[in-house]
Amino acid sequence: MITSFPNVLSTESTLAAPWAMQVARGKVNGASQLNMFAFSSAVGTSFIPVWENATAYTFPASALTMTLVSTSASDNSTARVVISGVTTAYAAVSETVALNGVTGVTTVNTYLRINSMVLTVAGSGQTTNVGTITAKNGATTYAQINVGIGKTQMSIYSVPAGFTMYALNINAFQGDSASGYVNYRIQTRVDTGPQLTVLQTSFRQSYQVPRANPFPYPEKSDIQWQFSVNTGSHALGFILEGVLISNSAA
Repeated sequence: MITSFPNVLSTESTLAAPWAMQVARGKVNGASQLNMFAFSSAVGTSFIPVWENATAYTFPASALTMTLVSTSASDNSTARVVISGVTTAYAAVSETVALNGVTGVTTVNTYLRINSMVLTVAGSGQTTNVGTITAKNGATTYAQINVGIGKTQMSIYSVPAGFTMYALNINAFQGDSASGYVNYRIQTRVDTGPQLTVLQTSFRQSYQVPRANPFPYPEKSDIQWQFSVNTGSHALGFILEGVLISNSAA
């Protein structure tokens, strides 16, 4: 016997969902979700941001073209990477670059800052990037996608002109107790203003801050969330949840 049930019409609307959910759905004019996921396999005793290299990160002194290249020929001309950042005036800019394996491909745009690179199409016959993909100018690496990851993972961000970034939740995790304690700081610089360290603290293994009042970073802010450990070299993960809001939004 087949039993049928009447359709149940919900009295709830998706428009009744919380504001943050509406931002994530792209339903709030002038606001977009910002999620940052960063990982480093080797944070040492000197402060560095969480990114693909166990070194300090230096912002370009001026807007530069970037050369994208892979360490594997399998990341061939089928592969596509979207590179996003800001121009000299901190206007948001992005483009899609067709890779050419181990042969470098130069961007059309110039970038004062790079916020992310994402593999949107893998090389022919592949499901992700086979080699390490870098964005360089000369010998300096400004962004990197590690093997098999498909996107950059770095705790570095520059706020585009005309926007404010509001940090909501910050989480950092260091699972190896042999590190002793972890030092944490946030360094910012707004346009040509002075560099500021807006926070300093230490923690053991995990740091979690759900903010009741979002922390604002104004337009043209260059931000690095930086870490060091007490001893040795250890893996560390970082997550930031925020919202990017147009300064002209109501």
